[in-house]
Amino acid sequence: MTTTLGKCSEPVDNPGGWSSHPCGKRVTVIENDKGYCTRHSPAYKARKQRERHQRYEAERAASKAIADAAAEQRRRAACYPELLAALEIFADPATWLKQGNTHAIPVKATLIAQAAIARAKKETP
Repeated sequence: MTTTLGKCSEPVDNPGGWSSHPCGKRVTVIENDKGYCTRHSPAYKARKQRERHQRYEAERAASKAIADAAAEQRRRAACYPELLAALEIFADPATWLKQGNTHAIPVKATLIAQAAIARAKKETP
């Protein structure tokens, strides 16, 4: 059974949304023995749906990349106090001499620095 060219058979919602009416545009495409205007063609609808989905996926991927970059920045920022503490210990040799043990403080600073570096590299200390 074929449809003769006439009006589009796709229902269109009324502005209030409670009912619908036939599209009324002239038929330009016949699919599945039904006549459709270009806008209501099933192939056109499927293509538009694919385009919307691709656009959504691209926006989602971009949003995820931004969130991941922000999380990485926060993770690295969390290492700064430890690195600063280690550098402060190494920067003041008088601190070592006041303790009377020149090896205790540098070892502690080394351990702090190693833990901070491990966190920065996503390794367990």
